[in-house]
Amino acid sequence: MRFSAENEQQHNDFIAKVKESEVKPSEYGFVQNMLAKFASNLGHEIKFFRGNQTMRGAWDGDTFYLNENANVPIHYVFFHEFTHWMKDQQPGLFSQI
Repeated sequence: MRFSAENEQQHNDFIAKVKESEVKPSEYGFVQNMLAKFASNLGHEIKFFRGNQTMRGAWDGDTFYLNENANVPIHYVFFHEFTHWMKDQQPGLFSQI
């Protein structure tokens, strides 16, 4: 989800929900650690949270928010959000895939 000034309240509400249910890095499993390392190597940060399973994930700037309770695998959520990010922030690179 790309947040804009028009959606500032939506952004603030989403971030508040994430902070309430954020998963600490010490609680990460193997897949979360691998995704966090992959994202970090690309200059991004991942924040995992536990929310309603229909709220899968979002991105804001260089931060990806991924729901551990999503109704699809967490690695799918990451690459889905990363693709949205790439389409918006790196359209030339996106057009090559």
